[in-house]
Amino acid sequence: MKVGVVYVSPYNRTQQQILKNSKGSPIYEKFLKSLGEKIVLERHLGYMGGLKINLDGNSAIYYSDSSLELIFHVSTMMPCNEEDEQQVAKKRY
Repeated sequence: MKVGVVYVSPYNRTQQQILKNSKGSPIYEKFLKSLGEKIVLERHLGYMGGLKINLDGNSAIYYSDSSLELIFHVSTMMPCNEEDEQQVAKKRY
């Protein structure tokens, strides 16, 4: 399965502001660590959930056990395109 994770700061008022976040609060970062392991996409051999190496960033959060694979599409770990006000690449998943 793939799961989207989006950080919304108390100061974000629009979708554009939310999708331009490149980091989150310390509590958010702690939450990400609780979801799974941070993996390097180009070395990952498991489920990718459609993430493209380099295009969608260099890393993601991944969890697996004997019957489940989860990859988290974390918006703050994906690159921002400053020329794209809508951040379409981050929303396509």
